[in-house]
Amino acid sequence: MDYKFAISVKMKHITGFFTIAVLFASCGTYNNDYEIVQNSSEKVVEIEAHDDYDRLNYINDFISSAGHVDFQPLHYTVTIPKGSKKIYIITNCVYLDYGNKEFIVIDGGFKGRKSTDSEFQLADIDVLELERKLSSYLNDRGYNKSIIYRAKKNRITKIYQNESARILLFNIHKSNFEFYLKCLQSFEYYDNTHR
Repeated sequence: MDYKFAISVKMKHITGFFTIAVLFASCGTYNNDYEIVQNSSEKVVEIEAHDDYDRLNYINDFISSAGHVDFQPLHYTVTIPKGSKKIYIITNCVYLDYGNKEFIVIDGGFKGRKSTDSEFQLADIDVLELERKLSSYLNDRGYNKSIIYRAKKNRITKIYQNESARILLFNIHKSNFEFYLKCLQSFEYYDNTHR
């Protein structure tokens, strides 16, 4: 075997590998530090990394039907606190798990169902709605469902909502709550036809 040929072939493989590695590294502005768990093979969430926070862009184009009614998820963008390493997407909800049993759940709503420009309000949430929103998620992740019913000292659970979107802040440390809410107050819709 000719050594010049063997070196040339090896150099082509190394150069090709290096090009692929550079391409992967340059595409790393989205979803760097997050594991995104979803049932669909379609990409529905993009994460833009910033120094003090991240930006979540929800771009689900999957239209589901029930009977003769179609449900098209609304596209939105929202600032999220850093620290969630896993993002779960279940139906139209985005679950951000911050560890220590702190969760943010974002349900952006569906196109044409309710007003998207109504004012957001922060409110308490009742236990039955919490159970409906979280019980299967908690069971799937191995959490004890009893955390829904036990109010903890130094923790806050609220819902930030308008007529279309519902954002649950569950079991958030008092020291984190103000910053988390400030981030989530950036929630805004954008046109599904323009991405």
